[in-house]
Amino acid sequence: MHQAMLNMGLYFVAYGPGDPQDLAAAISAAVPEVTTAQGNWIAGENSVVRWMIHSSAAGSAAVFLPMIPSEESQEPISQFVDRLSAMPEPWTVATGKLDAFVPEECAAIINSGSPLELTALDALAPSPVREQRQALRQALLAGGFVAVSPALLKGTFPAGGERTQVVMCVFSHQLGIVSPVCEGVTSELPEHLRGLDVGRYELAPVPPFAALQLVLDYATESELVWQEAYALAEYADAHEMQLNPHGGDLL
Repeated sequence: MHQAMLNMGLYFVAYGPGDPQDLAAAISAAVPEVTTAQGNWIAGENSVVRWMIHSSAAGSAAVFLPMIPSEESQEPISQFVDRLSAMPEPWTVATGKLDAFVPEECAAIINSGSPLELTALDALAPSPVREQRQALRQALLAGGFVAVSPALLKGTFPAGGERTQVVMCVFSHQLGIVSPVCEGVTSELPEHLRGLDVGRYELAPVPPFAALQLVLDYATESELVWQEAYALAEYADAHEMQLNPHGGDLL
């Protein structure tokens, strides 16, 4: 996305100091077709727009890149931007230019933040997944998980003695519960971790960690998610001690 912003002469941004959930809701209210978009692509009769939402401590920003600029696409894209511009405060819509030139406030959000998976945002999730996910997130928060971002909750579980183990709930197209077991990992698992027996879990790179993970459906009852989180914490802690014998808790 950043490379496209460097090379594209004209594109659009929507940004402000609010939460990405609120930005996604404002965008979907102004441009309802984003709720039926295919991934990061919004397709119209004569236009295709690629888009992404970034989130940071400074706020949230959406970037919209018209991918098929032509004479026929100018009017629908202009109408698209007009509808975006009707979003209420605190959201601002502006143009971006060559070399990733955007308003300073927007640049601060993008440069200090990271892109979100769009389906992790409630307004962009298909129903009934949206309702199930909202209910499950609220139940987990009420039980003691802490929100790190709209798509990530963090819980700390006892793991024997004075040790604790972190379990993350990752809200994507399905719910992933994840716990780190080894650090110093990039985008691929190192050779010594491949083929490691991890039972019913999957060992995956979650840079800078390798983590055990289990995928659950959003229809799963919150009580069962808690049970799975406790089981994962205990199992992951044993692997963490094995893989990091001289280290303390990773998180």
